[in-house]
Amino acid sequence: MGQIVRASLFLSLALLLGRLSGFGRDIVLSARLGVSTEADVAVLLLTLPDMLVAILLAGGFASALVPAFRGRGPDSQTQLLRTAMLITGIGFCALAALVFQRPGMVFNLLAPAMPALIVSSYIEPMRLTALALPLAALTGVVAAYLNARDRFFLPGLGTLIFNGTVIILLLAAFEPTTGLSVLVIGILLGSALRFAALVPQMPHGLFTIQAPPVVDNGLAGRFLAGVIGTGALALAPILFRTFASLDGQGAIAAYSYALKLYELPNALLFSAIVTVLLPRFADQGDIRPLFHMGAMALLVLALATLITGQVFGPALAELAFLRGALDADGLASIVVFAKGLFWALVPAAIALLSGAALNARKRATRVMVHALFSLVIGAGIALTTGVATHGFVAFYFFLMILNLIALKPGWPQLTRKHLLSAASLGAALIVQLGLAAGPLSGASAFVLAFVGLLFWAIMVLCGLPVLMDMRKALRKDPDPA
Repeated sequence: MGQIVRASLFLSLALLLGRLSGFGRDIVLSARLGVSTEADVAVLLLTLPDMLVAILLAGGFASALVPAFRGRGPDSQTQLLRTAMLITGIGFCALAALVFQRPGMVFNLLAPAMPALIVSSYIEPMRLTALALPLAALTGVVAAYLNARDRFFLPGLGTLIFNGTVIILLLAAFEPTTGLSVLVIGILLGSALRFAALVPQMPHGLFTIQAPPVVDNGLAGRFLAGVIGTGALALAPILFRTFASLDGQGAIAAYSYALKLYELPNALLFSAIVTVLLPRFADQGDIRPLFHMGAMALLVLALATLITGQVFGPALAELAFLRGALDADGLASIVVFAKGLFWALVPAAIALLSGAALNARKRATRVMVHALFSLVIGAGIALTTGVATHGFVAFYFFLMILNLIALKPGWPQLTRKHLLSAASLGAALIVQLGLAAGPLSGASAFVLAFVGLLFWAIMVLCGLPVLMDMRKALRKDPDPA
């Protein structure tokens, strides 16, 4: 098995552990706080550091910083890492100071329907959470450096380290009388440990005194374009969560729990594949064969997940969240959000892959324009229909279409095995619908969830010929331009 496949497997393992720990964190949180105003605030605190990094930095890392690292020698890589850490650290220290001084502004932006009296009760937790912002940003810079060197596993474990720390503190020390103080401590400690885990992987001589850094204007331009473009991708779930918050108390928490159900396959399957393909796209002369294989593989996985989520999603949500302070009404809210979000799986997967291919071809500006246009359309649809998930799906659909038009990858050559895989997926869907409406209509959530996961595995096996094609393509040496 080639190096690229091994890297994908290691990254998938790290992301699986991180996402499972994220589920564990939300399960503990929902059992303690249910779907309530305090749960809404807890979600805002937990997501603030990584949300700001994703919106303000992650796109620049993928579209500019990772390709720049790969095109340099070791000494030049160290210099670039030093410069990126210095600029990022200063910028996010300033941002942390702003949040510390104006915490109410964050609530007004992310939860506009939350009453001012409630906001005033949670000012201090928001101020303290701001201290985690520089650590989260620096962690992202070092992770980009390691990804460019094909070292994916340890950066991928960052989510596990952060969530594990939060879970331990919530289980060991959370009490109703302590409010959210324990949660804030977990956020700060988890951010520090996540960064500390990457310190041994930094290059020697990184912190030696050097001449003032020189900023590459071309790199800075591509970084900015990537930030705006991919920042819109990161902003999408946050923006539509803000629309969902207008539904009233607990809506932020319900949307967040549903988003976890959506993000598990997205991160474990789709993002892992795209993250590993990004460097290969940059090295490849003609990316179309590899893109076709990646798109077909993502389509199989996304359709299998979509079908399973729509048929058996309520049982999976009940099994995951219905305990402690979470009641049946709260579970119903989670299921409504989750089933709506799952319709975005297919367009999101293809949009993510096509965006990575465009970024690898240094067309980050085009991705930026597409993302901003799609975000405006999605926001308009959410406002018009009053349903946040409709805007979420529309955003990814338009982004997928625009990216494919710009990339012009052509159509893959369909063979008999592809048609057989499609027919098998259709047959599996019919069987699932029949079982859910008939023999399994009164089954327990555990049985339904087990059957759903079993059928997901069967559908993936139906698409195995497509997945094997991608594996063979990844084992080939890059075809340089």
